[in-house]
Amino acid sequence: MAPANFIILYFSREGSTALVNMLSRQPGIRVPLMEQLDHYIFEKTDDITTPLQDMDAIYSTGIYDRIDTPMVQMRNLTVDDNFQSVGFKWRFWSDPVALSALFKKHNVTVFFLVRRNFLESVCSGYLQRFGPDLSPESDLTAHPQFKAAYLLGDDKQSFLKKIRQLRFPLNLNDFWFTADVKLRERNAHAHLAAVFTQNKIAIRPIYYEDFCDNPRNFLQDFMEEIHLPIPEKIDTYCDFIRVHNTPISRKLNGIWKVKWPTFSGFRFYRLKRQYRKKLAHMESLAAQQKQKNQT
Repeated sequence: MAPANFIILYFSREGSTALVNMLSRQPGIRVPLMEQLDHYIFEKTDDITTPLQDMDAIYSTGIYDRIDTPMVQMRNLTVDDNFQSVGFKWRFWSDPVALSALFKKHNVTVFFLVRRNFLESVCSGYLQRFGPDLSPESDLTAHPQFKAAYLLGDDKQSFLKKIRQLRFPLNLNDFWFTADVKLRERNAHAHLAAVFTQNKIAIRPIYYEDFCDNPRNFLQDFMEEIHLPIPEKIDTYCDFIRVHNTPISRKLNGIWKVKWPTFSGFRFYRLKRQYRKKLAHMESLAAQQKQKNQT
């Protein structure tokens, strides 16, 4: 089967930068951009109303020639001129039906990068959005992994040590706001998965936890999904490291309020159950699609 191109649909705090950075180091894969087609950048730098025209050119040539926005995420991306597969990550914002036609034209597999663990997803999003204000005296930013990528030696170790020792208060109103955001994100992905499946576009949910636990196996499975030969040695080096070396939930004082059988605990359980249903729906769609392709 011919190698497929790919796109990784993602939201924040799901390891997308590290994953794409690592993918760019694998033979046969070309990653020509990072977040330049995300809405928050694209609308400032391009006069085209949708990214479809740029995507068409990228998948046709493997080149994105309008990278005029310096990004730390682009640091040390490997450029493979003998590429067989072109792909990148993207926060979705367009017409899924029109995208389906484009993906079909270029044989694109759509990967949905998600977290299984709803609690850690919410806690990580909470810290990203509210952490700097909860600890204004620290060096914490919304994306501390990018700062760590530029630090060296003792400066990096000192920064990591300081960040890893931080603890934060739990504001339930902000926590519920973040939980609702994370659930809406999964709802959006589940809807897109259904649309793409109806239009016969290959979809695959992939999990942050699997990537963190065993990046070598994760990359091997990814390359198998896009029909690339597996190299003898899979390069798992990444320019970006996990700044927090313990689960974020353990850094929040008062997290027991949503874990124990209290009113807040039952409320969180209901949200978690809805979240898991969306993941199960996406997995079911992908499994049915695979089964049809095998018959």
